[in-house]
Amino acid sequence: MKIICINNNNNSDDISYHLRPDTALLRNNETFFVPEFAEQLVAECAMVYKINRIAKAIEPKFAQRCYTQISMATIFTAKNLIQPNLPWEMATSFDHSFALSPLFIENLEATDFAVNLNSETVDTMKPKFDINDVIAHLSEFMTLKIGDLIALPITGEMNVAIDDKIIATLADTKLQEFDVR
Repeated sequence: MKIICINNNNNSDDISYHLRPDTALLRNNETFFVPEFAEQLVAECAMVYKINRIAKAIEPKFAQRCYTQISMATIFTAKNLIQPNLPWEMATSFDHSFALSPLFIENLEATDFAVNLNSETVDTMKPKFDINDVIAHLSEFMTLKIGDLIALPITGEMNVAIDDKIIATLADTKLQEFDVR
């Protein structure tokens, strides 16, 4: 299984991404423990699409056949470890850096997100890229397999600290509620 995170912080119209290992998964709304090396921790919430068939070099018009479920995730990054012109892996691929909701829904039209950090509403936005274009682009470079996850950010970066609480809902369904320790 691949975890593919679409980057939202570039000013280009080109789709860029980074991969996270399966050890990055934090499941079932378990508590996220801030690693000692994360001096500046940020998080983004994202819509997550679960791939349900193998896709290689697929056109955007057929990409919608590749997923039937969506969910949400909170994606953590240790910003202090990002260095210019160096890979992001140290800052993004650490254990439990991808907090995935335990629930996936089949309402693919849902766009009413709500994210709260410590009971304060966080601004959400429509994903920068259309998922069908993302799948078409990714499938040019790699084979997408059943169970792969594609995350499209719906918030900007949020500074996160110990004792924070994150709650995220989609279509009035609470998908995430977990603590940061």
